[in-house]
Amino acid sequence: MDMVKPMEVGDDDNIIGIVVEIMEKVEKNVIINTGEWKKNYVMDLIKAKLGEETFNSYSPLIDGVIEFIISVSKGDVKIHINEIRKKFCCF
Repeated sequence: MDMVKPMEVGDDDNIIGIVVEIMEKVEKNVIINTGEWKKNYVMDLIKAKLGEETFNSYSPLIDGVIEFIISVSKGDVKIHINEIRKKFCCF
C-alpha cells in the first residue's frame, strides 16, 4: 500500500463524517481485499485528507471510530439510546 489513490471526499470538518464517508467509498469501490487492507487504506486516505499532524493527533480516536462503525454495520453492536428515554422517562 505504497500509494494512496486520490478519492473525492467532501469538505466536511467533522472527523466522524469524514471517516464514514471514506469508509463508504472504499467499501463501494474496493472489491477484492481483506478487511485489514481496507482499514489501512481508509487510514491512509484519512491521513491524506486531514494532513499528517492532525491525523497523528487523532489516530487512536480514528482507529476506534472505524472499529466501532464496522461493529455497528455488522450488527455486532446495538445502540439503544433512543429507546432508553422511551422506557425510563416519565415525560
